[in-house]
Amino acid sequence: DEAAAAATAAGGAAVESGSSQSLLADLFSASSSSTLGEDLGTSTVAIFVLFGASTFAAVGMFSKTWLLEDYRAINVASDLTKQLQLQPYRSVSPLDLSFVSLFTFLYNLSILGLILFAVYILERYPPFPHDYRTEFDADYMVFILILIAIVAWHTIERNDGKQIVKKKQRLGLTLAQNGAALGTGAGGGIGAAAGASGVDGRRKGGVTFHSDATVTSVAASRASARSHTSAASSKSGLSAASSTGSAEIMDMQQDGGDNDKGHHQSMLQHRNSKVGDGSGGVGGTDASSVKSEEHKSMLAAHGFSQSQLEQNIHVQSVLEMVGATNTAHAIGVQHGSGQSVASASVQSMDKKLEDILLDDETVKTEGPTGNSKNKRLLAVEPVNDVLNYSQSLEWKGLMSTAFLVYEICNAGAYVPYVKKQEEALDESLVGIISSSSSGVNTYYNLARLVVTCYIFITGFNHTIYFYAKRDYSIVRVLRVLFRINFTVIFLCLMLGNRYILYNICPLHSYFFLLVFATMSLRRNLNYTKYGLRIKILCLGLFVYAVWDLGLGLFTLTNRPFYARGPEGLKGAPFGPLWEWYYRTHLHHFSAVLGMCYAINYPIVSLLQRKLEASSMTTEFVSKGVTAIALLVAFCLWVVGPLDATKYAFNATHPYFAFIPILCYLYMRNINATLREHSVGLFKNIGRFSLEIYLLHHHLFLSNDGSSVLILIPGYPKCNAMLLGFLLLNVAKILKTTTDIVTAMLLPANDEAKSVRNVVVFGAAILITHGITLILRAIGILNLNTIATSIIVLGFFMYQAIMDMTWNSYRRVHGKGIKLRVGAAKESITAKVSPLIIGTLVVFLLGIALNIASMLGSTGGVVLLDIDCEPLANDGAWVDIDACSPFERGIAAREYGVGGSYESMSLCSDESIPQWAWNHNSDSSACHFHYRTKPMLRKKLAGKKVVFIGDTMLREMFHSFCRSLGKKNCGEFDSIAPAHADNKITVGETELEYRWAPLAVDEGKKVKEYRTDSEVKGKPDLIVVGGGAWDRLHVYATDEDQESHKQAVKKLANELHEMRTESIPTIWMTPTTVNTQALNNEEKRIQMSEEGMQEMRKIYADLGVEAASSFVLDGPSFTYGRVGESYDGIHYPHEVYDAGTQILANVLDWLLPIDDRPIMNDAPEYDPLPLGSMSNPFLGMMILCFIGIGLFFFDGYVGFSYLSSAFVRVDSTYDSNSAYSLLPNELYEDSFAALHQRFRLPDLARPKEARRLRHAHEEPTGSKEELEMMSLLDTVASPNSGGGSVASRRRPSSSSVRSNGGGGSEVA
Repeated sequence: DEAAAAATAAGGAAVESGSSQSLLADLFSASSSSTLGEDLGTSTVAIFVLFGASTFAAVGMFSKTWLLEDYRAINVASDLTKQLQLQPYRSVSPLDLSFVSLFTFLYNLSILGLILFAVYILERYPPFPHDYRTEFDADYMVFILILIAIVAWHTIERNDGKQIVKKKQRLGLTLAQNGAALGTGAGGGIGAAAGASGVDGRRKGGVTFHSDATVTSVAASRASARSHTSAASSKSGLSAASSTGSAEIMDMQQDGGDNDKGHHQSMLQHRNSKVGDGSGGVGGTDASSVKSEEHKSMLAAHGFSQSQLEQNIHVQSVLEMVGATNTAHAIGVQHGSGQSVASASVQSMDKKLEDILLDDETVKTEGPTGNSKNKRLLAVEPVNDVLNYSQSLEWKGLMSTAFLVYEICNAGAYVPYVKKQEEALDESLVGIISSSSSGVNTYYNLARLVVTCYIFITGFNHTIYFYAKRDYSIVRVLRVLFRINFTVIFLCLMLGNRYILYNICPLHSYFFLLVFATMSLRRNLNYTKYGLRIKILCLGLFVYAVWDLGLGLFTLTNRPFYARGPEGLKGAPFGPLWEWYYRTHLHHFSAVLGMCYAINYPIVSLLQRKLEASSMTTEFVSKGVTAIALLVAFCLWVVGPLDATKYAFNATHPYFAFIPILCYLYMRNINATLREHSVGLFKNIGRFSLEIYLLHHHLFLSNDGSSVLILIPGYPKCNAMLLGFLLLNVAKILKTTTDIVTAMLLPANDEAKSVRNVVVFGAAILITHGITLILRAIGILNLNTIATSIIVLGFFMYQAIMDMTWNSYRRVHGKGIKLRVGAAKESITAKVSPLIIGTLVVFLLGIALNIASMLGSTGGVVLLDIDCEPLANDGAWVDIDACSPFERGIAAREYGVGGSYESMSLCSDESIPQWAWNHNSDSSACHFHYRTKPMLRKKLAGKKVVFIGDTMLREMFHSFCRSLGKKNCGEFDSIAPAHADNKITVGETELEYRWAPLAVDEGKKVKEYRTDSEVKGKPDLIVVGGGAWDRLHVYATDEDQESHKQAVKKLANELHEMRTESIPTIWMTPTTVNTQALNNEEKRIQMSEEGMQEMRKIYADLGVEAASSFVLDGPSFTYGRVGESYDGIHYPHEVYDAGTQILANVLDWLLPIDDRPIMNDAPEYDPLPLGSMSNPFLGMMILCFIGIGLFFFDGYVGFSYLSSAFVRVDSTYDSNSAYSLLPNELYEDSFAALHQRFRLPDLARPKEARRLRHAHEEPTGSKEELEMMSLLDTVASPNSGGGSVASRRRPSSSSVRSNGGGGSEVA
């Protein structure tokens, strides 16, 4: 035994050292680079050449400027990246033929190329073998969720960027500011403090979307106006309110639509500043000369309805007090009395005016009758509106975080306890357990809901964008599709993946095109009351006909885009067309529901604000009734469609998914406080949610989600934490890079240039593919020729750029300042070095790829090869304290068995022995590890495994059956015959046991499968074992021994014949015998361990072991547990489970690789015909809900009408209505304000809508309002329709005209 152990150890050392030496010897050999080049796919090489040449040119340009100490271009490129991460919507100049622009473009293209290069290496040649995904751990998932919730709680912030201050603190701060203002000189008034507060609030809370030139000019204009007015006021002794008022007027003209209080403060100071319009304040214009209609129009522009302006007495009181205040103010100024009675009167009137305009608790406006404590109807602001920009990002970030936790914890592999129990029951008892909860994976179902929410947001955001901006240009379509698909196209080309693998991208693209088609066709109808609603209903009918009627329309409309193709593709196991049908069916009504919510969005917002303007009781009851109704529907969804098996849920999900979505939206926006705040953690993650989804396939998971990338072997939780950190940061960089490239290639205002850039970029990809095909055709495609192609193409690119742009770049430094003559000269080093440095970088990247291919692991989970055969049986039983997480970690890291067996989940006082391999380090070429039930099922799917032997092998048969999921295999059964054949099917694997106690029986049974394979069925693997019964019954005499030897020789011959027919055979030697435990003297004499050693030697000498594909050494996994053999022959189940794990690892080289999907229940996984998931009745139901939402003007598909049932109308206000808050009666008020704000056609004049169908007038609005129009940052841009906001706004006489766009915004 010691000699055998030494030989085994020597063999293991030889395997490890030999493999390391061969790798080092081949590292820099020409043959290795040649083989690597031949193994690369055509598209992979083409992408290498494209991005390699771009990197060469970028490095050359960088080196050129760096050597000449001219860092302007470098600073521009690096600063732009940093600034875009802080300000995602900063302007980016279009790509032009200038040195700085081309360097910025190539710089970002190189970053993208390096990310793709790293993804390729980690996917194909990772530093450590990819590991199988661990089983679902609910405790681990709950821990992560609690940790995320704690962090999220501490990142809650206001949407306007201001600090969160309690109401009492805010009131005290306001009073302190007002008190300070009242004590500062004559006529200071409250207007100065209020106006300054309004200016600072907007300036701190907003996010600018102007181009640099526009921002600079506007800021200069405001500063000039303030300084000029302040100087004039100082000379004439005017109050500070006058100087601040002028600046506020300009602020309102430039940023119309800012916060509500700031607007009213602006109006107050605008009135006061009228006094200073005369010479030195003497003879100033009296307030009575200003028409009240002007103030009515100003109030209307800031949220007051027409009925309020005409009937509400408080508006007239405001106008009268403004006039009285200005009159008193003028008198005080004329007399020049700093603390006169007139000044005190002014202060008193200012205070009353402030109470009316600024205090939310005291202004009484339109509301239900009988309420004496009504509040003012607040004007809507983008930062506190329903589903505002920050809230939309938060929603996306929340879903991305939940999806990552789902993948980290492998929640999709969760198997409910009831399902596990069913597997252990007899088939006749399965029906006793309720089938309603059988196999329900709620986590999987919720993951499908996450994707539905994304599609809902797509329909919502793009509908609002097209409605408000009327931008149906080809540039808009290109920017959206480019933004969604830019990265995924290069991932597909680099890794050779199918587009359908990244199913979120085709889904978003497809449903965006549906929204675009709906909004652009007959676009003049969009601004009539029912035109757009009829169009959306027609889209719903189209979706219903394609997916729910089963008329074959899906195949007709989608086959040109997704041909049926071969089955078994990565990401599409049953073909691309079926996968596309399955994915689209799950979410086919989501975009339509999003459009329905979007078209009712202004009504939903106005209804919420009107309820909040009511008394607290009315608001609470009205909102509470709607909330309760939605929550009841949500609970019914939870106990109904959500609590269903995977296949039942998929069939009903498209028709009930709107319930949790609308419930979430209503509860998330139920009051102003919730709408004004958002969770910063989720909001930041939401900015790059698309990149997180794309990269998680390769920087966290790998091999189509079946394995996990390993950077810290043996530490799964630490590895997950590191991968999550890398994923988020790389996704952030990728988002910024993609934004810059998109904005530079597709300028918003230049359709011809955008199309030209797309064509040129596509041509570059085709050229690199052509180069690759030529190299492959002439047979010289290797790493050396690839590097040569990169350098040559990069040199021409670099030289062309330098010839066109370098001289003009060097002549001008800064703003028109020319360089010195001596500085313009370049040495020969500065001319040659960039090319040398670029070549060196390409060479280093090639070396990195070659090293990774030689020293890194093979992509995917590394399969063992036949060189590992000497180490397969070399293991031992290790005592592990299951109560100690530290020892369980040691078992996982050093032996590959931590948490492997069910006994590891139990905690007891005694240590639990676990089987472990001795040569099992992560750096070893032979990394044995525990194989789970899904792994074995995948390996043996469609296979037939035959066991032929005595009772020892029968126990192995039972263990194999248990490892595949049949938990009751091997249970004690006194009725069943002790020595009989058995056949069991587990999943797609057929297991068969043939009773053959003697060598002669074994030989005959093996021969039957060779000669009568058509009758018996050809096996894929044969496991044979015996020897104990031969020793007991046919080994007493010399004649018996000779007969036994002849039988063993025939057995060896049959095993050899089976190998010649490519059927692998495994011989299992007898396990260790516990001689003292044998139950009679004959057995203790004939079947002792000494006798078994003799039998093992006979079988080996007579060629049985040599004829077998592998020898499973029984004593190797039983010697350490011999004391537990209760009858001297048989062992507890977990001992045989160790032998099964040895066999499971050996199957890596005995059975060919099979990439077919795991099929626990084959009939359920069979692909059904296209259209088989349709449900006309449920489809008609969801169409009815959509119709209610569209033609009853309710974003919550009728639930909002419950609120209006508790609000009565004052007959003096509206005698024609029974209720005041019916959504259909709010249409005109809500959409009139929206149309006025964005200069849309008048709702009452459809002819004007037709006249403006082809008009080029752009909508207007504040930067926050336009920010609201592009809630989905992955597909929309606040200014992607045409330049900056300020450049499209019609400036007033006091404003400075913009420069006309100054560059496109980042999409």
